[in-house]
Amino acid sequence: MILVHAAGNENIGLGNLTRGFEIAKYISRNVSEELVVIFECSSDIAKQYVVENTKIYISDSREDSREIIKKLCIGISTKTNIVISDLVDM
Repeated sequence: MILVHAAGNENIGLGNLTRGFEIAKYISRNVSEELVVIFECSSDIAKQYVVENTKIYISDSREDSREIIKKLCIGISTKTNIVISDLVDM
């Protein structure tokens, strides 16, 4: 599984979301591994960042994002497990 996490809002801007979205699009088109994306933002903002054939979670807070990541990573048995986040406090 490859997990991409990105956050964005009116305070921190949308740069993280845009980078995460572009990375996720590239992965979904070029890598056969399962891809999961967590967008930490409002659902209105998340509607702008759709990655086809990908499970997308919308998170309200950093704590919610951490919980989603923990739940997703429990019991993973695939050989490839990668978490991509450009947030320094994850």
